[in-house]
Amino acid sequence: MDGTRVERRRTPLPDKRRITEPLPSAIEAERTRIKAGARVAPRGLGMEERVALFAHSLLKDKAGPLLEGFSEAFRERALAYLAELATLPSSERQGRLAFEFGIRPDASRRLREVWAEAGPGLRREMFQLLPPFHRTNFPDYVLEPVPPDEPVAPGLKAFAARLILEATR
Repeated sequence: MDGTRVERRRTPLPDKRRITEPLPSAIEAERTRIKAGARVAPRGLGMEERVALFAHSLLKDKAGPLLEGFSEAFRERALAYLAELATLPSSERQGRLAFEFGIRPDASRRLREVWAEAGPGLRREMFQLLPPFHRTNFPDYVLEPVPPDEPVAPGLKAFAARLILEATR
């Protein structure tokens, strides 16, 4: 039996892929390094801005009087942020809402707990409704088509959607 032998040869990289830039000097490297005593900017909005965002999403023009209950410093910031929100297009306000009040940090764990309690039909419906980044929580699950002789209960899809919603928020 004759076999084919495959050998690897080292080939030089083309010149366009070689790095030809010099390394940064020690002064440039020090300038880009984060200092140990540097102040860290807080992530996201403060409590008063988040309340203003939430109030604006629910109450629109009636949110201002609700924010009057804050102390003076918080009230000024909340009302200023509310005025800024009023000028934004709807899509940007929705984006800010999604960013600030997005899914829970423990959503994956909660979904796996719900998944463990669900039956095969409910799992099938849940998996179809899950966004791709949550489907990675269930790598062993294979979505099989619904047999024609096994109809899906009408409320099962709504129930699966509600379970996903409650587990992720």
